[in-house]
Amino acid sequence: MLSRKASKVLLVTLIVLAPAVPAAASSIWLGIDDHPLADQTFSNMVLNITSSSLITVTGVSGGWQAMVIPNSDYSPYWDGYSSELGQANVGFYLLGTGYYAGNPASPDIALSNLQYWGTEVGGADSSVSFSSPGSLGVTMTLELTGNADVNSFGWFYLSAPNSLMQVFSGPQGPGATATITTSGAPIGFYLNNEFGTETTTQNSVQFAEFEDTSGVPEPTTCVMIGLGLLLLGFAGKRRHHRAVAHS
Repeated sequence: MLSRKASKVLLVTLIVLAPAVPAAASSIWLGIDDHPLADQTFSNMVLNITSSSLITVTGVSGGWQAMVIPNSDYSPYWDGYSSELGQANVGFYLLGTGYYAGNPASPDIALSNLQYWGTEVGGADSSVSFSSPGSLGVTMTLELTGNADVNSFGWFYLSAPNSLMQVFSGPQGPGATATITTSGAPIGFYLNNEFGTETTTQNSVQFAEFEDTSGVPEPTTCVMIGLGLLLLGFAGKRRHHRAVAHS
């Protein structure tokens, strides 16, 4: 049995190493524009996609990049002005800035807890897919477009791109929730509007992906801390038994 001192050292070590354990849960934000290659503001529909497992995002040339302080131009691409409401881009929405300053619907995520998926030159990737071994929870958090009553959002397997599975129809607005079960196979998302069907795998930039890196300790982290506390308990119990034996 470990001594009390050794148990304390082990607990401190586990807590220090815990942040290095790969995340076991994910929260992805998806911003969508309703007009391909028009204003590219990604503000017409914003959805939060979550999973108790890791959501893997892949693309042709993109990767996760750190967010920078929002400005008023298209560098970075995600905080450009919306042709409808000015500073109403998905970046402003997530950070609670611009048009969304003080808006109760904004998640108001800290800049340091967000990263976006894009190419090295700062644009959205033209072909993005998602996969997760667990089910995906989808929440519609924002819909601005005047075509909200006809828009529909859904997903498809990359192996069957023509088989679209609807998640939200036009009448469903902010606050609507759904669950997607994909069996872990790669999927893409789509928006169907008056311009046709646009997908995350098309050669266009109407989708923008963001990852929220904040949240609660991951399950693996909790297990490690719990193990350390358990060892401390055993050490304390052993010391108690020794004290009784010598009394």
